[in-house]
Amino acid sequence: MAQTALINPDKDPSSEAASAALLFSSTAWNVAVGQKMDIALCKAAIRQFEECNPAFWDEFKSKKWQKTVLRLIAYKKEHYPDDGRIIIGCFMMENKVRVEWV
Repeated sequence: MAQTALINPDKDPSSEAASAALLFSSTAWNVAVGQKMDIALCKAAIRQFEECNPAFWDEFKSKKWQKTVLRLIAYKKEHYPDDGRIIIGCFMMENKVRVEWV
């Protein structure tokens, strides 16, 4: 799901773009199942990504994170309409994505 937000989903993204894509995807997933979006958390994380690599936005289809989240919400609803799990953790470890659900 996260890769759909990237311009080149088959190319390895920068660590900041990968982290942002995971953040946006997990946020979108949870919003799609009725959870509230933590806007302050998203903004704080985005600031950190920008400080480390201001060009990470160049890897995304949109430079507006809210637009990206809205697209990912639509993607979740279209591809996983009956999956009501809530993501409680999403991170990368040894170049693999780990998602924890309830």
